[in-house]
Amino acid sequence: MPATERDYYLSKLFQFVVIAVNDESMDPSDWATYNEDLPRILDEQFPEGSPHLEMLWQLDWQTLFDDYPKHHVLTLLEKITSYIPSAPGIPSARGTTTTVRESPAQVIDRLRKKNNFKTIDDLAAKAGLNIKQVYRIKNGQSVTTDTLTTLAKTLGCPPGDLLP
Repeated sequence: MPATERDYYLSKLFQFVVIAVNDESMDPSDWATYNEDLPRILDEQFPEGSPHLEMLWQLDWQTLFDDYPKHHVLTLLEKITSYIPSAPGIPSARGTTTTVRESPAQVIDRLRKKNNFKTIDDLAAKAGLNIKQVYRIKNGQSVTTDTLTTLAKTLGCPPGDLLP
């Protein structure tokens, strides 16, 4: 069965939860709670046809990561839609969104120029990354969350802007 766009984005949220749970050094027996609560919470927040689902790609990962140390991960997920800038027909307190999504390569090139990095080498050096890591992100390939967050901070954008 092919994965839907909803499945893809919800799997990214699940990956965040796994990382967060590992950070909390959670006892494996507590996974039973997550196995019960996580699907229910995600289904409640993103039912089929939800306008938030269409805008999930704009999730503000940076703010979510910043808020993570302050809140339990399930609490964050219960208010996950507040990390989405806006959805069609739903007013947003965070401003408007663009209607055309840029590729990671377009975002990196645009922000590299805006931030006066002459080359990808310059950008990678400033971020403290290997140039191959920057190209992996540009090409939509997988990298660690730390690598993605580091490049996003250097460019001044949310990490979600660098996801394909």
